[in-house]
Amino acid sequence: MIIALHFDAQKHGTLYGLRIQQLFFRSLLSCFKGETHLKILAGNLLVHHFAGEKWEDLLRGLLGYELRIWRAVDPEEFAHALGSTGVYVIAVEGMTWNLRDSLHLGFKKDDSYLGSLEVNPTNPVHWGLYQALLIPKFRFVNGQLRIFYREFEGDDSKHVGLMKDWSELEFSSIVWEDLGVRHTIFDAFDSHDHAKRFAELSDGLSLHLARLAEEVLLRIADSDLREKLHGAFTKFDFVETAEDVAKVALSCRRFLVGLADMLFPPRDALFKNRKVGKEEYRNRLWAYAEDRLAGDEKQLVLIELQDLGHRIDKLDRLANKGLHDKISRSDLHRLLVSLLTLTYDLFSLAPPALNAPLEPHGDQLNKAFKAIHDFHSKKKEENEN
Repeated sequence: MIIALHFDAQKHGTLYGLRIQQLFFRSLLSCFKGETHLKILAGNLLVHHFAGEKWEDLLRGLLGYELRIWRAVDPEEFAHALGSTGVYVIAVEGMTWNLRDSLHLGFKKDDSYLGSLEVNPTNPVHWGLYQALLIPKFRFVNGQLRIFYREFEGDDSKHVGLMKDWSELEFSSIVWEDLGVRHTIFDAFDSHDHAKRFAELSDGLSLHLARLAEEVLLRIADSDLREKLHGAFTKFDFVETAEDVAKVALSCRRFLVGLADMLFPPRDALFKNRKVGKEEYRNRLWAYAEDRLAGDEKQLVLIELQDLGHRIDKLDRLANKGLHDKISRSDLHRLLVSLLTLTYDLFSLAPPALNAPLEPHGDQLNKAFKAIHDFHSKKKEENEN
């Protein structure tokens, strides 16, 4: 998503642009976790470009009252700032909801902060103010700051002093990135129509991926698989050591074992010359797919299962050897994505069962039966006495 953060420029003096950017990056460096890829545009909110619009219509288009977008601004305070002071904007593409919330909560303590809102590129006012009129400044990739410049303009487009300005902050590194002709009159994709199509693609991808995740969650809702999946994703968020990596791999393996128990319970007899006992969880997942698919479709699912198994083995092997430097968060992230997509593919081979299983609730049922038994035993004893 694209989030625009607004600041009162006058409260930061004549060098307000640099100071607000530094304020933003200090906050970002304090709260970002793991893999984070952001594109950052910045500049004054040039509302005078919409001088032909009625003030009420401009505010309505800007704040998106009729659009279902996230916003955290006080409409009256924001409108007053637009009309009486300069508003400086930092628009961030690639923002996640948790990073958005962390930054917003942190900036609320700053008296120059006017609030944030989600940018909807299909809205011509949003596209004009936050994409067409702002200047692309930086890319932030996993702690690295990239400063945009244009090589075809020569070395003069590199403001060398910027390196010094940013060296005081704790970026992992600072480099230059050539923008080429992007965001110029030669950019073939710099138009409202292209922005609208890209926003529609973003919504479509989010919808399909969310639907995949929701289907998996619906299927595991009444089992202990949800605890195992929760463990895998939670451990991923706090990975720092080789031991942490091993825990993620172990959580993924436990999830697959539970998934195999659900879809193809252990059997003593062989299935097509393969053991499908308690320990052979991969064989049981293979057997489940084999039993329901044929031809190329079956082959694709089996290859996916084999690939996921290799990923788990590799991460587990490297972690056990203490080779944490050979394992990236990208490796772990791909493992979790593969786990989720394979689970969805396997669940999609058959509709949900008509009868809810009792096994996952065994401990709770036993406790309830014991409580009932103890209650009646106590009553019987009291009557006999």
